Amino acid sequence: MQNSERLLVKVGSDFPSRLKEVEEALVLFCVQGSVGGVSENTMEFIKWLVKTLHEQIGALDIWTRENNTRLEFGRFKPNKGFAIFTLNFQSKHPRFYVAGIKSVKEKLTDMQVERAKPLSIAYHREIINGVRAKGYYKSRLPKPEQRSETFIFNLQLKCSLIDAKPNKQNTSSARDSDAQGKFRLNAFRVYGRKCIITGDAPKSALEAAHIVHHKTSILDESFHPWNCLLLRRDIHGLYDSGDIIIDSDFKVLVNNEQLNEMDSYKNLDGSELNISNINHSALGISENKFIELLKDQLNKRNNDMFGKVIFWPVD
Repeated sequence: MQNSERLLVKVGSDFPSRLKEVEEALVLFCVQGSVGGVSENTMEFIKWLVKTLHEQIGALDIWTRENNTRLEFGRFKPNKGFAIFTLNFQSKHPRFYVAGIKSVKEKLTDMQVERAKPLSIAYHREIINGVRAKGYYKSRLPKPEQRSETFIFNLQLKCSLIDAKPNKQNTSSARDSDAQGKFRLNAFRVYGRKCIITGDAPKSALEAAHIVHHKTSILDESFHPWNCLLLRRDIHGLYDSGDIIIDSDFKVLVNNEQLNEMDSYKNLDGSELNISNINHSALGISENKFIELLKDQLNKRNNDMFGKVIFWPVD
């Protein structure tokens, strides 16, 4: 597989029952891959697109290429996927169009090929119906085996259809890329201008903290929005050192005797995170899904740091 090509969803026979999961996974992928996130209109278009393509065309493999700004829909094959449609989800100019060179597009649609138009459900329904009317596209549909399972990759891993092993990159270069900037931007979009532990704080005093540290996780996975807490700078340092712990029920433990003698910190011991104001809709997923992903990361961190999942002591 080429480095620029990643399989995201491999279709199985249970694909129709997992459409909701596919929708959420693709929205999250696009939110992470687009500078500043994607618009509500684009999120809704993606959800509509997954359902409509399945209804009108059939189950489709989904993969990404070209610096992860485009999604391809069709039959995936390493090094030469057979795409039917392409979605460019860049936030400034998202576009959906028939994939391939001009002759392929004309053969698929019987239409004069125009420049890709802005996202419009009415217009693109006509495009999809035009392709459906042709028999040529059928050679580009995957043929899942009976009782095969739809596989939704962790969409930020660099995965291979052959070995599905993550390709860990140099983490130091990630700090020089725009990954950290996107990570911080998403933190403010999700948490507002509040430290999740102490509350209101100046923007300059707030930092996007990794739950599972970027040095111990696969690079792209490290920058997921659900691997993030927005913390005041001093709290961030104490969280990284393990002097402050957050369990998966969102309770805070001050894990340092000296801190427990200081008024500014001892009052945090036993407090609970205020998650009621989390803007999970900024990521295009349900509150329950976001909370589930956040809890998973907290459990993984505590297991990595302390050799076990942290359970709050019962009095």
